[in-house]
Amino acid sequence: MAHIRLERTIWPVGHGAFYTEQFKDENGKVLFTAVYDCGSYQQTMLKRCIDEFQPRKGTLVIDALFISHFHFDHVNQLDYLFQKAYVKNLYIPQLSDDYVLSLLCTDTYGRNAPNSIVTLLQNLYNGLKIENVENIYEVPQITEGNIPEGQYQPQEDINRRNHQIAPLAIQPYPFWMYMPCNIFAPCPQLKQELIQKGYSNNGTLDMNHVFADLQAGNWKQLQDIYGAVFRADHNEYSMTVYSGFSQNVVHKGIRSNLYLCAYPSSNPYGVYPYNGLIHEDLGCLYTGDFEAKKYALLLKQFYTQNQNAWGRTRMLQIPHHGSYKNYNQELYDFPKLTYVSVALNDKNGHPDVQTLRDVANKNCPIVIVQDNKATTLIVDYCISLIP
Repeated sequence: MAHIRLERTIWPVGHGAFYTEQFKDENGKVLFTAVYDCGSYQQTMLKRCIDEFQPRKGTLVIDALFISHFHFDHVNQLDYLFQKAYVKNLYIPQLSDDYVLSLLCTDTYGRNAPNSIVTLLQNLYNGLKIENVENIYEVPQITEGNIPEGQYQPQEDINRRNHQIAPLAIQPYPFWMYMPCNIFAPCPQLKQELIQKGYSNNGTLDMNHVFADLQAGNWKQLQDIYGAVFRADHNEYSMTVYSGFSQNVVHKGIRSNLYLCAYPSSNPYGVYPYNGLIHEDLGCLYTGDFEAKKYALLLKQFYTQNQNAWGRTRMLQIPHHGSYKNYNQELYDFPKLTYVSVALNDKNGHPDVQTLRDVANKNCPIVIVQDNKATTLIVDYCISLIP
């Protein structure tokens, strides 16, 4: 009988996200490493977490790095991570013109995003090589009535960059899968408005003009155009990722024991009343800033149709740092362990008390992970593989 440990860590980076998973053998040797997002407004704390995640000897190898979206607080330490690690496979949302413009024209990029982030996104958009990244995959956009089953369909703009199309299920082992889902609502009005304002080349959108303006600090006009098109908050571009057992093998001899701790504690294992709520399926859904208010049912439909991943979701990131504007009770239709990443004194006021109240009323325990090591959430599984 073989045993594999899975250590899932929600790092204390404050208002941002840096989540890791590592599979290890019985001797503690790392077999596979996955990371979801790498950014925070508390950047010093995030750098410390990256340093702590580094192996004592050798280079950190990340087998799968998932980026939910390219907002500053989710990617601003990617450069630092690339310096520290070698990334075998990078998975990003499809970089359509609509998607990239929805990012670049926001206040986030005008006021906060350093040139390094703008340059990274420009290089990805143009299909250039990223140092210390071996393969780049784009996850195609899905909409209502366009939910794939089994595989994503080829996308022309992905092929143009010579990026690969992400498989529907990434399987490091036959018994485990990572399943990204990129729900995005295109807005052609933004593209047309930019063309009319001079961001064009022979009547077509000139994306490099947009990138150049941002890098030169000329972001005010872009922000004004964005504000005229989107008169309310627009955050509809965050890729979710499910991590859990594959449906076709979960009932073929795989068993698990759950250990849960959030340290420090005099008795870290078993002190939280979550064991009865965490199913042995162990599935976790990372949500980033997912627009749950509008698309929760579509998300559930996608993950239900594909290997019943939704029914296996027993651990859930509360979307968008607990903003009540993004709360949707559909995500809490059965008990799950939930967590949210926020700063100790979060400048955006996250998480919203009403969000916490409503999630708790759904019998879903909440762990608030802040920019303090004492709030680190570690879920440690032992998976027994029975031949």
